[in-house]
Amino acid sequence: MTRSRDNATNVAGDISGVTAGTGLSGGGTDGAVTLNLSTPVASTNGGTGLSSFTTGDIIYSSSGNTLAKLGIGTTSQVLTVASGVPSWAAPSSGALTLIEAATFTATSSIITSAVFSATYNNYLLLFTANTSNDDISPRFRTGSTTTTTNYNFAATGTYNTSPYNAANYGLVTGANAGTLGGSVGSYAVMNIANPFKTEKTHWTIQNDWTQGTSLLVNKTTTGFLNDTTSYDKLDITCGGNITGYYAIYGYSI
Repeated sequence: MTRSRDNATNVAGDISGVTAGTGLSGGGTDGAVTLNLSTPVASTNGGTGLSSFTTGDIIYSSSGNTLAKLGIGTTSQVLTVASGVPSWAAPSSGALTLIEAATFTATSSIITSAVFSATYNNYLLLFTANTSNDDISPRFRTGSTTTTTNYNFAATGTYNTSPYNAANYGLVTGANAGTLGGSVGSYAVMNIANPFKTEKTHWTIQNDWTQGTSLLVNKTTTGFLNDTTSYDKLDITCGGNITGYYAIYGYSI
């Protein structure tokens, strides 16, 4: 950036040299002159003052003109504020967080991934199946082992306009947690409490389906597992093939 002349006399406007200032390196008094950043540009000069980043980093002001980085959170965490600055945390009480959702086609067995964990105490299952000729039974699973004992539940409901299955109004002990549906057009909502904790797991199922071609069945089942096993999966089975969709949400209260 030095202007060359045939004589050594400088005139007004000539550049005789470039000196690197704060945060710069290079410069010179002759020929092509190069300047390089030697330190990150300060935030007060329009930069960040930071020299490196990791995928997902968020820049924020930690104090006045001082910028800092917040690393990416973990799966399902939400951005919140703690001590006056941004931070990652689990969703606050009452918020539903989708953990897993999937469709299934012509299958008699659905085993979820490890959807239950220490992150949440409570879970919500939404389930629908449009083709079924048998009861759809949810059971709890640890690793590769499905529990088929110690289920205790009671069910009430209506079969068209009459009480449904009056024999099940009392407490029943069985090999599953009740039913998510049967016959045609099954829809169910299942609330599950404390499946991952080493204490008794409780649940409530509200469901309805069409029996045959026109009779509507509406049923409510409440129950508990009479053990303190920590469960991480659901195993949903049916005597025939079913097609439909399910979604599992976690929440804290």
